This record gives sequence, structure tokens and C-alpha cells, in this order.
Amino acid sequence: MNIIKNPTKFIHLIFLKPKLNILAFLILSFTSLIYTQKNLNIVTDTDQLISSNLEFKKNQKELREKFPILSNNILISLKSENEELLKKKVPQIIEELKKKFKNIDFIFSPNFEPFYKKYSLILMGEENRSKLISKIYEKQPFLSELNNNSKLLGLNNLLELFSTDLQNKSNESLKQFNILLEKFSFSISEKELVNWSNLFSERKKEYFILFKINDKQINDGKFDDIYQTLFKFHKTGKEQLSINFTGGLVLDYEEVESVSSGAAKAGILSLLLVTIILFFTFKRKIFIFFLILTIVVGLSITLGLTSIFVGKLNIISVAFAVLFIGISVDFGIQFCLRYLENKSHSKNQIVDTFKSIFKSLLIVSITSMIGFLSFIPTDYIGLSELGIISSIGLVTGLICNLIFLPSCCLLIQKNPPKNIAKIENNLYKIINFINERDNFFLLIFAFIFVVGIISSKEIVFDSDPMKLKDQKSQSVVLAQDLMEKNPSSDYTISVLIDEQNDAHKFNIKKNDIIKGVFRISNFKLDSEIIEEISYLNFLLNKKSDQFYSEYTQLDRLRNILKNIEKTENFELAENSKKLLKNLSQINSPEKFLNLQDLWFQDYENFAEDIQTLLDIDAYNKYKKVEFPSFYQNRYVSNDGFERLEIIAKKDIKKRENLLEFVNYVNKYFPNATGMPIIQFEAGNIVIKAFIFAFSISLLFLITFILLIFRNLKILLLCVLPLFFGVTLSIIIMKIFNIDLNFANMIALPLLFSLGTSYSIYIVQRFLDLKSLKKLLFSSTPNAVFSSGLTTIGSFSTLSISTHYGTSSMGSLLFISLSSVLFSCLIFLPFLIKKIYK
Repeated sequence: MNIIKNPTKFIHLIFLKPKLNILAFLILSFTSLIYTQKNLNIVTDTDQLISSNLEFKKNQKELREKFPILSNNILISLKSENEELLKKKVPQIIEELKKKFKNIDFIFSPNFEPFYKKYSLILMGEENRSKLISKIYEKQPFLSELNNNSKLLGLNNLLELFSTDLQNKSNESLKQFNILLEKFSFSISEKELVNWSNLFSERKKEYFILFKINDKQINDGKFDDIYQTLFKFHKTGKEQLSINFTGGLVLDYEEVESVSSGAAKAGILSLLLVTIILFFTFKRKIFIFFLILTIVVGLSITLGLTSIFVGKLNIISVAFAVLFIGISVDFGIQFCLRYLENKSHSKNQIVDTFKSIFKSLLIVSITSMIGFLSFIPTDYIGLSELGIISSIGLVTGLICNLIFLPSCCLLIQKNPPKNIAKIENNLYKIINFINERDNFFLLIFAFIFVVGIISSKEIVFDSDPMKLKDQKSQSVVLAQDLMEKNPSSDYTISVLIDEQNDAHKFNIKKNDIIKGVFRISNFKLDSEIIEEISYLNFLLNKKSDQFYSEYTQLDRLRNILKNIEKTENFELAENSKKLLKNLSQINSPEKFLNLQDLWFQDYENFAEDIQTLLDIDAYNKYKKVEFPSFYQNRYVSNDGFERLEIIAKKDIKKRENLLEFVNYVNKYFPNATGMPIIQFEAGNIVIKAFIFAFSISLLFLITFILLIFRNLKILLLCVLPLFFGVTLSIIIMKIFNIDLNFANMIALPLLFSLGTSYSIYIVQRFLDLKSLKKLLFSSTPNAVFSSGLTTIGSFSTLSISTHYGTSSMGSLLFISLSSVLFSCLIFLPFLIKKIYK
């Protein structure tokens, strides 16, 4: 407090040797950068954003310890219309991975594993099973005809029946037969086998490879080698073959790249925007240079201190560099504009400026720090670490702008300043215009308050961590595609059960909330489904072993095609004509046999796969199933625990459905875990953290302002503009459909802590000058406007990041700080005029 009351001696002592000050700060910043480069890491694992001491995190840890096979899995997807290409490429990739990396716990392709083929109806899940059985029923007449006759004879019977009443055929039937004719023509012209497994579909065939990386490989820092190998597969995928890969490790790795590159670009762009704004504010290069240099020095020192006290950045705290630029330049602008406000620019003027601005800057830094410090006690580690780092940055920025920046200014004290840009006249005109119509604008401001409060009820929190990532990265695209095909794949709840709590399973049954419950000890199909499969098996039972047809069937096929060629359906007629032309090449018994091989050789494999799929004996003898280790270990632990999977019926991407699902399961299994519970509980933790931070921040701000100013009117002047800015921000969020998430929620507490500084600058200057008119014609409005623009410009650069979490943070910071700046420059003077008439 002695410094605040009588800082003259302290200030003179500091500025005795300004060049030594500058040198000391430069050496410290350079040393900090070197230390940071060696010791600071970026962690993008969203699991680490929440405290590990919470009960639901302990349950998650227990699951991972008992079932390590579930961790570090990577899935490779290969898509192509050419299944033969897939059959060749999958084994090649598996062999290359096995050869190159010895620490792979398991690797296999479900498409080649006999276990997955034999029991696919159980493994694929209820919804996909129902679709497949329906599709087989739909194709049953076609398949039965081929099974009961020699192949071309059966095909001719079908085509003949199809051609009798073309006008009444459905569009779907016409489409399927068009595909059939196209593929037969292609087979003749390209001498390729017809692929029957996707004959009635234009979708690409998809094969998968699943493998698990040993923890040692990751701990030794060799995951980069694995990623680069997989990325090489991805890049070498041609137009007819696409290769993508995903998994927790891959998603995190690509997120590091996305967050790091986004933060770097935002930092550079932030400095550029700040420089441009400073140029229009000062129009003097030397001051702009010193301000930018102060930012760089302060940021470097903050990075060094962060490396020492925190040691890492997460996807939330990585934004602190941009936040620092915006906050630090605010201090610098206030100092420089106050310094340039006077005509005298001696060393004494530096001291006088320090004395006049020190109290305001200290108050503002404390109010800003309150907002960041309120983050620290929360269980949201991502937010807590941001609070620590930003608090360090605030102290560092304040010291740099009060010692390093004035020391730089002392080097040019004899040079007269040039004119600086001003907004005072325009602002004064705007305030006068509003005050002349004060009742009208009072209604407008009140309307904004009411609409903002109503709109706040419609703002929701999106707790899906997948949506924070770069939505264009190949791993995210593949993960989203897989979840779209099978929404329950990653949204199941896992329960660890043993004989003692085994009875619980009878309480969890299918209902409006639960779609299904799976456990390996009950690896079977329902009796109704077995009956359905049995009937299908009877219909599709192969009654003819004759493969080749008589040569007369070729002439019969030509006649049928000539008949179809006369149809009014243009596409069908053209395909018939094209196939007839290709059939003209088949002019000998030998070529006719080759044709049948091309067309029907793969059908035999297809029919065998269908027979394996519908093998009743396999499903009736489920107790004798021999599970491969890579499958059994996913459901049975070494110490005898069984993992039970509970699948939701409703779309749990909607929070109300997620709440219903989690609460229902938790009634029976309080220790349950899995993505739905993690997502739900993490969302609750984040919301509680922000409510806590917001409440503490607001309470301490109010208390601090009262202690400093000891006046309720001043308190209202400092706080009301913030509430107005919040309501205005909410309205804009509603207009642009912006929801809150793990990353962008920091904007609201920051709005209060940073927004308070604008109010305090203006209110403190009003109290000093004791006149609103003098305030509006002083340097303060210009300083607030310029510092507000630089802060907004700096923060908004985060929105260019490809990482959606970082981008949404930048967008919401831009909206919220623009709203509070407008509030402090327009709404606050209006309040001052009303309160101090």
C-alpha cells in the first residue's frame, strides 16, 4: 500500500537505469523461451480436462485397468467398389504393420476372421441384424431361383419374369436390374468377376483392420512412427481405394496438430491485428514497436513461468497466448495514451504518468485476475490450469507495462509525439444524441435486458467432446461416419459384474430407454430370431449343384434382352442394348463357359457366406462357442469380472435423452461407466465449474469495487454495463445458433473480469475529472476503445483455428467482448448522465 500512496521514490529508483531494465527483461524473456521449448507440452486428451479424483473418473480408471484391451485401439477403414482390391490390400497392410512394429498386442480384420463371419448376426447388433434379415427376405426369390437351377437358367427365368410387366415395376426394382445389367456388361468388357456381395448396391464395400498398440510403444514416444506409417497408407490410397484410420490415440494426435497450428496462426495474426490497430491509434512507429516488444517480452516470460509451475498446456489453456496479447496491450495503451495526453515529455512526466495510471491499472489487473483465479478451485482441470496461467500472465503483463515499457519510452523522451487518433468528439455526439432521447433509449436498453434474459433459457451446453475437434480431419470424419452407421457403437454403458451382483441383470430389460443388454455369457440370439433364420434357411436351401447351363440359354438371354430393349425406360433399354453388344463376343461354347465363370463364380462364395450367416447349428450351440482372445478379453477380465454393455434406445446426443439413460442405469449400477456417463458427468462438472467461477468472480468483483470506491452508485456503474453486455451477447448467440461447449464457456467469466476493466477506467476518470464532458474529451474513451479493439481483435483470431473448440472460443469471445465494449462506451455514459444529473 505504501507504493500506491507514495510511489515516487520507488518509481525513481526503478527508472534510474532504464537501459539496464530493458536488458534484464530481454535476457529473462530469451531464457524463458529456451526453457519453454524444452519443457512445455500440449496435452489434448479430453479425459485430462476433468479431475481424476471424481467418482465417475475412478470408475473409468477401474474399467481400463481390468480391461486394458479396450485402450489404445486403432481402426483402419478401407473402402472400394472393387472387393478383390480390398482382399489383397488388407493382408498387405496387416503384414507391413506386424513387420515394422513388434509391440502390437493384436491385429486382425473382422472381414477375414471366421468367428466374425460365423456369428455376425449376433455381433452386428439388433438394428443392423433386422435390416440384413429384411434385405435377405427381399432378395430371397432371386437367390432361391439361382440356388434351384443352373445359374444362367435361373437368371433367365428371373429376367423373363421381370420383363413381362415392366410398366408396373417399382423404381427400386428397375434400379436393381439396371445395376445387374451394368455389372454383367462391365464383366465382359473388362474380363472381371461379378461381385455378388454388393450386387444390389452402389455403395462402396468397406473392410476393417483393428489393432492395439502396446503401452511401451506409446511410453517410449514411438507413436509418431505408427501415425506416419498409417498416414502413408492414407495418402497412397487411390481414387478406387480410400484408406482412413481413427481411434483415441489418433484423434488426440491430430488434435495436437490442429490446436498447435491454430494457436500459432492465431498468435501471429493477433500480433498483426494489434499492430494495425495501434498504428491507427498512435500513428507513431516507435510507440507501436515498444508496445509490441512489451507484449513479446511479457509473453515469453509467462511461457517460461508456465513451464515451471504448470508444465503443460491443454486445449483450453493453449488459448492463453492470445488472451495475454489482448490483455497486455490493454495496459500498454492506457499507459501510452495517458503519457501522450500531456504536452511535456520529460523524465518527470514518465514518473507522473506512472503515478496517475498505477492505481487504475492495479485495480483493473486485480479485477481481471479475480475472474481467472475463480477458475482454479474447480474440478474442471482445463479451466483451472487456464486460471493459473492467465493469472501469471496478468502479473507479468502488468510488471512489463509498468517497468519495461516506460523504460523504453525514456529512450525517446526528447522526441515530440505526433497526433493520435481520437474518437472523443464522435462519442460525445452519440451520448448527446442518446440523452436527448433518453426515454426512448431507456426502453430500448430495457427491451434488450428482457429479451436477453428470456433467450438465456434457450442456450444449451453441448457436452460432446467429439464436436470440439477439427471436423475435417480424417480421423474425425471416419469416427463420425462409423457412429452415423451404428450410433450405439461408442455410446454404450459398461458395467463390471461378478456372481455377487449378477442378479442386477434381471432388472435391466428392454424398454423405452434401453435398446439392449449384451454380455458374452449370454452369447446367443432370441428364439424368435432363430425361428426366422430357420425359415430363411429353408427357403434358400440349395437344391441344385449344377453350375453350368446349356448353350441354348445364351440365345434365350439374347431374346429376353431384345424384348427389354423395347421398353420405354431409357436407362434399362440402353443397358440391355449395351449388354447385347458385349454378348456378341460370346460366339463359341468355350467362351460361353468362360462367361458363366465370370458371372457366377463369385456367386458360389456369396451363397456359401449366406449359408454360414444363417447356420442354425451355430446359434443353437452358443454354449460351445470358442471365443478368440482378442474378443473374449474385451468382455472377461483376468480376475473374473465380466463387462456388460447396455445400449440406449433413444438418440443420446440429445442431453434430455442422455440424462434419462444415465439416470436409469445408475439406479441399478452406481459404478457404471462408459461414454454416456463420462459425457454426462463431465458436462455437469463443467457447468458447475462455470457457475462456481462466475459466482465467485462476481462476488469478489462486487466486494473489491466496494472496498476501493466505497460507493453504491459507483458499484452500479461498474457492474450494470457488464450485465447489459451479457444479455446482448446471449441475444447474438441465439440469433447465430451458438451453443456453449467445454471450450467457449470461458468467454462468460472473462466477460465479467475483463469487462470490468473498461468500466473502471471510465468511472475512475469521471471521478478524477468530475465532469462527463471532460471525461468524453479526455484520452480515456479513446484508450478504452483502442484497448477494447485490440483485445477483441486478438481474441477473435482464435476463430480461424480448424479446431472447433478453439474456433468457437474465439467467436464467443469476440461477441461477448464486443458487447461489453459497446455497453461501456454507450450504455455506461448514459447511466452516468442519469445517476449524476
